[in-house]
Amino acid sequence: MTTPETRARLRGVEQQLAAPTPEPLAGQTEIPLTWQQTELWDPSPADHEQELPQ
Repeated sequence: MTTPETRARLRGVEQQLAAPTPEPLAGQTEIPLTWQQTELWDPSPADHEQELPQ
């Protein structure tokens, strides 16, 4: 169940995402962004040694 505030917030975000991107400013250069994901974190040996209480 969503509240009226949540629905209003979702509508606002939807409008922002639907808006066209602004024109670049004079002299502005584009920086290419690349996403390279390997692992979210490197598991440490201590993570494997911990056991849950039984």
